Amino acid sequence: MESGPQHTATQSGPPTIEEVARAQSFDGSFDGSPGFYATISAKNMTGSAPSTLKGLPGVEDSIKAKVWATAVALAYLRKQFANDEDSWSLLAEKAHDYVVGVLGSTGLGEDEIDGLFKDWVKAAKDGLT
Repeated sequence: MESGPQHTATQSGPPTIEEVARAQSFDGSFDGSPGFYATISAKNMTGSAPSTLKGLPGVEDSIKAKVWATAVALAYLRKQFANDEDSWSLLAEKAHDYVVGVLGSTGLGEDEIDGLFKDWVKAAKDGLT
């Protein structure tokens, strides 16, 4: 029995919200692998996290990479699907909760983390081509 056609990132046009959603981990993060950045046509964003993220003390580099990838994913959704935010708002909420959870151990308050994360998403959005 044949299955129906599957939409992949290799088809024409940008990835769909569903394809981005499939890249989100259960914990709300995005993995930051080269494949992830290629999927959303953001290869230039790999390793380009802002200094305010790179310099956070007490956070492993692998976690910083996931936080940056999560900011890039949200920036991508905001840029490509700004008029359809209802379709991806739960992805954004889950991503936010991940970032607050992993950075909460740094001693930063939730308001500080929120401010930083908003800045990182904006920097990522500005860097997307």
